[in-house]
Amino acid sequence: MSTEGKVFYGWWIVAAFFVTLFLAASIGATHSVFFKSIVEEFGWSRTAFSTVLSVNAVIGALLAPLWGRLVDRHGPRGVVPVGAAIVGLSMVLLSNMRGMLEAYLLYILLAFGAGGKSLVPVSTALSQWFKRRRGLAIGITLVGAGVGGVVLAPMASLLDRGFGWRTGYLVFGIAIWVVLIPLLLLVLRRQPEDIGLLPDGDDRPNAAADAEEPVEAPPGAGGLSLGEAIRTPTFWLIALGFMLPMFAGRSIMIHLVPVITDSGVSPHKAATAYGMTVGLSVVGRFGFGYAADKFSKRHIFALCYLIQAVGICFLIGLETMGPIVLIGFIVVFGCSYGGGLSLAPLLIAESFGIASMGVIFGALGIVAMVGGALGPIFAGSVYDARQSYHLAFIVFLAAQLIAAIAIFNCRSAVATRAGD
Repeated sequence: MSTEGKVFYGWWIVAAFFVTLFLAASIGATHSVFFKSIVEEFGWSRTAFSTVLSVNAVIGALLAPLWGRLVDRHGPRGVVPVGAAIVGLSMVLLSNMRGMLEAYLLYILLAFGAGGKSLVPVSTALSQWFKRRRGLAIGITLVGAGVGGVVLAPMASLLDRGFGWRTGYLVFGIAIWVVLIPLLLLVLRRQPEDIGLLPDGDDRPNAAADAEEPVEAPPGAGGLSLGEAIRTPTFWLIALGFMLPMFAGRSIMIHLVPVITDSGVSPHKAATAYGMTVGLSVVGRFGFGYAADKFSKRHIFALCYLIQAVGICFLIGLETMGPIVLIGFIVVFGCSYGGGLSLAPLLIAESFGIASMGVIFGALGIVAMVGGALGPIFAGSVYDARQSYHLAFIVFLAAQLIAAIAIFNCRSAVATRAGD
């Protein structure tokens, strides 16, 4: 079982999932890049199409844990390619979309498939292959989503301008079928023991066990149940701190290309700006996660939200100062946008312990999903009423500031209980 002189097979799994999240970035890119073209072709309001995409987000969030359980039961090789196949099918069908009813049905189908190749099943699968290096493996995989945003958003714009959004969906759908599904079927394996290996490439059984050896925990460190957590102020402060940034952040990312093109920037440059914003989110995922190991997690989390608020200020200035402030938004908002992804599980574990972390995280995720679903609809309705996003951005700025205050003031419920 020695891997001396060889690349541990788990890193090939990481590479396959890197490509998975890279191509998964096409979903977010098409939402924003194709937004105006689809709305203009069908004569829909921005509110109407935002509602379609919000339903897509709700379905995807609700189904992601189901895909994770399927990976636990059947392994990634029997599950993730199925999700990829459904995504490819839905994109091919979207290329022939003819009306609002089809839009709802096909974007729901897209959300269903996207859950099968999202971070939940991917991280679940990687946890079988890595123990000591799990954070590194998941971190490298997450970079795929950022790189995908940088590359695929401009590509989506080129396809939209040159051939139309329908061809764009068709190309992305076929690419997932031709590239991703064969790669996943070729590379994925359920667990290292199936091919005579151990997690992390260790060459002796007790190496992995030593890495997992428990240390003595302080009183109360086991954690709170979901019911106990809900009865603490900390839970609701974190819920508010998760919901409001999703309300603002997801709205901004879905409407970002329309916002930028409304200011007079070309569609391709707007798509490139979207891609760069997604790409720079990788900096936030690593940077804020690293800082949270050195300083107070809630302080770093609140700082992340404050930096995002500064980024929104640049976006507010886009209407009055023009595209010159766009670079400020890309850098400031982009570098902080991914921070919450790495900070959320750390704050939850610190606040409630790990005994029921999964179910507590899931409950807070549902609250966040409500904000993520309502935000784009709100932004679309503001634009339809005023032909401007200005009021929506003011509300989003206030939401970020309130979220920062909420996170800053939350306290560890586990430590509080242990001190009683």
